[in-house]
Amino acid sequence: MAHFSSKRHNFHTLYPHLLYALVITFFLNHFIKIWMGSNLFENYAALSSLSIRNGYLWTVITYAFLHHGCLHLLTNGFALYFAGHTVEQYAGPYHFLGIFILSSLFGGCLWLCIGWSVTGVLVGASAGVMGLLGYSCMAFPHQQIAVLLFFFVPVRLQLRTLLLLLFTFESAGFLFYEIPGASFIAHSAHLGGLITGVLYFLIQHQGPQWRDHWYKYFHHSHGRRYRIHFSDKK
Repeated sequence: MAHFSSKRHNFHTLYPHLLYALVITFFLNHFIKIWMGSNLFENYAALSSLSIRNGYLWTVITYAFLHHGCLHLLTNGFALYFAGHTVEQYAGPYHFLGIFILSSLFGGCLWLCIGWSVTGVLVGASAGVMGLLGYSCMAFPHQQIAVLLFFFVPVRLQLRTLLLLLFTFESAGFLFYEIPGASFIAHSAHLGGLITGVLYFLIQHQGPQWRDHWYKYFHHSHGRRYRIHFSDKK
């Protein structure tokens, strides 16, 4: 697996444990639902206007640990694996956890504000993952990655281009699909998470370092070279 970073930290990583938590919660939820006929997790952990009115304030965070199905979990887990490793290598485990929690929190709150009158519920780690992706794109704007356009066309993109595409896609989905009620995809939560990750980076790098990084963001850097590591070793 290819990972990239500009810093090396000696620490016990957190992102695998977060992945384990998502997987364990997924199987527990479905075991209870199938074998016991109970929606315990959805009733007390999924985010909705009803859950907030009932006083379940913790659901603005716990919703991120629930997923509707295997594809939902695999998509978020795959993105969390790569973005989580990158952020931990660059900023450390506590910033990684902070970005994920804050992105989930603000993404959930934005969705709640937009869909307060909607009867549906919000589940999934997408907002937290989008925050990690936003942070990664800010930290490594010129790093190139390979993505599958429309799931089968391989394209190489710089991360700053990926950030622009993500913002454009989620904004369009929010304005033209989610608000009119034409889609059940929570674009507002994704957008809130993405913006949180970007703002987290900017606040963390305020001052001269922030200005230097923005100069490098819009110009090719001839100074520090970003290293690519082909290893899963921590």
